[in-house]
Amino acid sequence: MILMDFHMPVMDGLEATRRIKATPQGLETIIVVLTASALDEDRRGVALSGADDFLSKPCREDELLEKMRKLLNVTYDYEETADAEGQSAEVASGLTPEKLGQLPRELIEEIREATLSGNKNLLDKLAAQVQSLGDTESARGLQALADKYDYDSLTHLLEEVCQS
Repeated sequence: MILMDFHMPVMDGLEATRRIKATPQGLETIIVVLTASALDEDRRGVALSGADDFLSKPCREDELLEKMRKLLNVTYDYEETADAEGQSAEVASGLTPEKLGQLPRELIEEIREATLSGNKNLLDKLAAQVQSLGDTESARGLQALADKYDYDSLTHLLEEVCQS
């Protein structure tokens, strides 16, 4: 299975998908295109490229796992990890819209853009920048959500900040 980004620097994801699907091995390869666009025209383009399906960005973990389950016909076995999840949830709980609202507006916007594009590396750098501003609690919370790829929670927090 290939997760193909719609927008790439040298060749767009749809052209790459067409080329892959034109090969004998490519016909057997499942390709899911990731796109931040919700336009029907872009979705039609994904279908015409030969891709098997698409996911909207930011992609939620449960949506990706469900798509993989369906397309690959897999069954998941889950293991309890309450301690690790409890710790990261506890760290992230210190991250509030009020605390985030105290950060510079430009930084909030950068975090929002990195979250919407699913750019984990940039989120890591921005969390370090928050840390350098002296807001250790928010930096840890941002990092905990980024490490869990919990972009839904982060997006929700950022929306609350931008509305206030």
